[in-house]
Amino acid sequence: MKKKFLVAILIGMFINIFALMDVEKIIFDGNVSFIENDLRNVLSKYDIKNNSIVGEIDIKLAIDNIQKNYPYFSSISYNYSKENKELKFIFKLNPIVKKVKFKVLGDNLVDLSKIATKVYTEKEKPLNINEYKKGLDELKKYYNENGYMYVEVFSNIKLNSNMLTFESTKINNEMTDKNTLVYVIKEYDLWDIELNGEIKNLNKSELKKIFGFDFRKDWENKFFLFRSDVKATYPKVEDIQKIFQSLQQLPYFSKDTQISIKPINVDKTPGGDLVLVLSGDLRKIIKKPSVIKEIKIKGNESIKDFEILDKLKRSNITKGSTVTNIDILNSIKALKEYYTNLGYPFVEINSNYESNILTYQITEYKVGSISIKFSPEQKTKNYLIKPAIKLISGNVIRTKDIQDTYYALSGTGFFEKVNVYPFNQKGDKLDFKIDITEKNKPGKFIGGVTYTIPENAPWYMGFLGQLELQWANPWGYGQSFNLSTNINPLSKTYVFNGGYGIKNLYGSKFSFSTKLSYGLYDENAGIPQENISGIATVSNKISFSISPNYDIDDFNNLNMNFSYSETKYNPETYKLKKEISSGVGYTYSRLDYPFRPYNGLYNTVQLFGGLNTLNKNEYYYGGYLENKIFYTYYKFTFANRFKTGYVIDDADLYDFYLGGMYTIRGYDFSSRTGNMMILNNAEIQYQINKENVPVDLYAFFDIGNASDLDLMKDYLWSYGFGIKLTIPMIGPIRFEGVFDTQNKFKWTFGFGPMF
Repeated sequence: MKKKFLVAILIGMFINIFALMDVEKIIFDGNVSFIENDLRNVLSKYDIKNNSIVGEIDIKLAIDNIQKNYPYFSSISYNYSKENKELKFIFKLNPIVKKVKFKVLGDNLVDLSKIATKVYTEKEKPLNINEYKKGLDELKKYYNENGYMYVEVFSNIKLNSNMLTFESTKINNEMTDKNTLVYVIKEYDLWDIELNGEIKNLNKSELKKIFGFDFRKDWENKFFLFRSDVKATYPKVEDIQKIFQSLQQLPYFSKDTQISIKPINVDKTPGGDLVLVLSGDLRKIIKKPSVIKEIKIKGNESIKDFEILDKLKRSNITKGSTVTNIDILNSIKALKEYYTNLGYPFVEINSNYESNILTYQITEYKVGSISIKFSPEQKTKNYLIKPAIKLISGNVIRTKDIQDTYYALSGTGFFEKVNVYPFNQKGDKLDFKIDITEKNKPGKFIGGVTYTIPENAPWYMGFLGQLELQWANPWGYGQSFNLSTNINPLSKTYVFNGGYGIKNLYGSKFSFSTKLSYGLYDENAGIPQENISGIATVSNKISFSISPNYDIDDFNNLNMNFSYSETKYNPETYKLKKEISSGVGYTYSRLDYPFRPYNGLYNTVQLFGGLNTLNKNEYYYGGYLENKIFYTYYKFTFANRFKTGYVIDDADLYDFYLGGMYTIRGYDFSSRTGNMMILNNAEIQYQINKENVPVDLYAFFDIGNASDLDLMKDYLWSYGFGIKLTIPMIGPIRFEGVFDTQNKFKWTFGFGPMF
């Protein structure tokens, strides 16, 4: 009986699978006109066509093929009418995609417009599931390429009654329609750290400082002016690597320490949030409180034993004391911080306790090999690069050597970007890489334009312009060229300059620059600081100078100057003046960037003199000193310049002059002239953006005077606010609102740094 029943079942299944249908006509139910020919081609491969005998298994195989290669349908079914001999395929289409939009749950970490054309390309057709999945992958890949690994990508697709629909979604306060596919990207910030087990005894705030990451919880609690860019709260791959490296360097953690990342939901943030979880037991050096009979220090080279013992004493680690495991771990951390504060950032300290002897084994890492990588390719000659590298193989790694290497390379102004970092460890040595991005377009345009309403003259005569074109290191030999002009139609002043310079002439320590200048002036006004009072005014002047320098090192140099000039006066009856002059000075410059410094110091002392070769009784001599300092704290940069000078000049050949966009803002050039000068400029700059185009808001105060008699009388001052954009290829552009000594307000505009 059982055998008969089994045979019946098998026969039924065979009849069902291989059931044949006499099909005279195949029809499609659903708007498939956009792909109808392709569908009929697929069916024909399974002999499913008009006036044919069709098997049910062929129909199912054909449907599977269509769903795999043409995924535009929520479902595909069929119906056979034996009476009409019609085979009907019923297609439930996915919703038509007319628009594709992005909704970011987060702070827009990347520019999605750059990938929009790759995400979903088929428009005005039903949703293609394969294309949709490809879009998900493209978005994740794009975020990963930009360093962000913690993102979640989904969409507004909803399944209702075996049909797909697009859920209406709010984007920028507008709701999307039924034909808009929305990719939703959820960006995850790193909210906080969570400590569990023995590790809970550690100071969470101290750990965060060591990690050097701006956790979102702390970012939210900061005053807005002290906040970094919000993107800094989203962890990149290198941020996680840096945190893990910091954990490895701390003495508290062992192989049993568990590190994980878990998602949470914080209402105040726009996207997702992650917590870094540290749990487990602390590293064990001693199991119970123990007495120290002797302390040994091994491996230290840069710091003496007595200094280390004194530092340990402050951590209550002394002979005869009873210490706990956490005491020793804290002392290792404190000792390592001591090394770091003294300028030795790469030090490993281990400790062991045996026979009542506590031993500290110190490894001071040394510089290994140094490799330099240029992007896109090296242009600058090696003799300009190698002297700037202060890291020396075999020496203990010092913070100052790393910083000096960075400052020496960046301070040249030849490179777009410089990065100095360790990348490989071999025993007690760390190899370093120096990544240098060459400037592809070394030209720079700087200068300034101001406007004064002219009286009794056309409006366009009121413009005063100072424009300069510079080319720095165009062929990699450290050469620079510049052309500049000063045009003031209102005062009939036209000045043209050209210059050339070269740094470290073919690998030597000598540099030099030259300058040629020619000016035409209003015969009745001349050059105020060079006119002969009551006798004659300058009508035109030509001058040439050469300035050789000797570089003691990358930050210290001796400089000289020799120049010759010819000056004509109005009336022409006054003798032509031919003047020679020279100067010598010393300069210290250690700025992290030449056009927008964040940190650094600049000092110079200059002595100079000159005489009229046609009348040797006419001469002058004097000097000046100048100091600039820059210091950045959070997003604030404090900048100050002080300059003072004095010249002995009985023949009225030389004057200092103040006023204008580079000395005291809000006044005309040469508003004050004289044989004595004092000047101070102070700014507080607030960084709005640092990448691509740096943008700064700032407040300033300028004060100074130039006079022959008394600097304390009739001095000038001004104060105000401004915004500065440091544009690649152009340099700083400044828009300033200025109040002068009369508290009169004016707008000014200028190119180039103030100081």
